[in-house]
Amino acid sequence: MSGCFLQPTVKSFKIPAELFGKTGQHIPDQRLLDKHELQPEDVLDIIYHFDINSKGIYRIATHDQLDIKFITASEFNESHRVRPDGFISLPYVGDVKVVGLTVEQLKGRLADLYKDILIDPLFYITVPKYQTKIKELKQDLYHPTYGLSREILVRGDLRASFPLIGDIDVKHKTVNNLRKTLNKKYGRLNTALQVDLLLKRTQSSKVFVFGEVRQPGAFPIQKPISILSLIALAGGASTDAELSSVLTLRREQNEMMARVYDIRESIRTGKAAITYLMPDDIVFIPKTRLAETANITQTLSDVILFNGIGFSFSYRVDSKDN
Repeated sequence: MSGCFLQPTVKSFKIPAELFGKTGQHIPDQRLLDKHELQPEDVLDIIYHFDINSKGIYRIATHDQLDIKFITASEFNESHRVRPDGFISLPYVGDVKVVGLTVEQLKGRLADLYKDILIDPLFYITVPKYQTKIKELKQDLYHPTYGLSREILVRGDLRASFPLIGDIDVKHKTVNNLRKTLNKKYGRLNTALQVDLLLKRTQSSKVFVFGEVRQPGAFPIQKPISILSLIALAGGASTDAELSSVLTLRREQNEMMARVYDIRESIRTGKAAITYLMPDDIVFIPKTRLAETANITQTLSDVILFNGIGFSFSYRVDSKDN
């Protein structure tokens, strides 16, 4: 690959081989993969984190033991274990939600609840046993092969099953959307439990490249790849390629989104992460610069009609910065 050249109409540029990686093994920035909308057969990597060394003020969690002493009514003194629903039961006031509160906040809450029951209600509260649930969760989540991580498969019904919380509908969810959902659900089990979610691989899909490349057509991919990687798969750009006006098309709901990229600077600086392609994206490399919206619109129509691509969507044209 070190001898591969892209030769646009104005200047010749040499493309470093490291921009392409090995075919089918290109790993883009995870922030870009976060935008990938999940599909059947996608494989996710979920990693569990326990924040047990936080320097912040401790907040009460489920299964913590609370020792509550009534300074002016010692007959009410009792030890309580926080229930899975986050509540404890206290005399005369019933169930009180304590999960997420600091000790000082709980004192204020109890003083308010007992102000009409006791004269000058004061409390001394300690948490002699805390984070006991974390140990149980670690034991439940630990896998002898993967440790505190798991591979999760998106099924054909667009659902995925996660330890401790079960099935989740992932239809129309991106990796980032699903990560937020999981952190909310796991956070309800224990506030110290958070997860990171990565797209390990996606189903075998295709991207398309037409125009001034040596081997135009469809190329199977296992995960999102860069425009430069696709050009490499297509045998490189032709000598007539105008790399200042690379056109990409992507379906976004009921529209085909068209964007124009100038990839010359990326080639010149050796920075590959201009944009990444998702399954079914189309790339067109023209002979001449697409300077006006009218040029882009005409080219877009020609690409779709000439190559027999049957889209019945409306489309809009955005700049690469929009």
